Amino acid sequence: MPRESLLVRLAVAVPVLYFGVMLLAASMGGLFPMPDPRHGGFGLGFAMVFAPLFLALAFAGRPGFGGLVALLLASFAFMVATMTVMMGAGHLVTRANVGMWQRLNALAMFPWLGIAGAVLALRLGRRSAPAA
Repeated sequence: MPRESLLVRLAVAVPVLYFGVMLLAASMGGLFPMPDPRHGGFGLGFAMVFAPLFLALAFAGRPGFGGLVALLLASFAFMVATMTVMMGAGHLVTRANVGMWQRLNALAMFPWLGIAGAVLALRLGRRSAPAA
């Protein structure tokens, strides 16, 4: 297997692994309500922040993936920004608006997964379609 192919497979596998880790962290958040220290999933959810970055690196420079790469990089930047604010930067999060910041973070964290999956499904479908 060529080295580039292995690197691309690894760059695609890392976000899938990250998603599994994030699901574990989200499950812990649901099972253990605040202020239980286990509610944060021991910080495992932070791994998901880097998933779109790794996927963007895997598709960078490939023809036809420019829009997806731009979306992935924008999602990464938006996740970093919302996570930074949620961790206390700028003192913008209050008890009254913490739910809004959590929703903004979720808006950055999840839609790219579906869009990237749909783009990949379309690309794989075209490539494996039988010749007429």
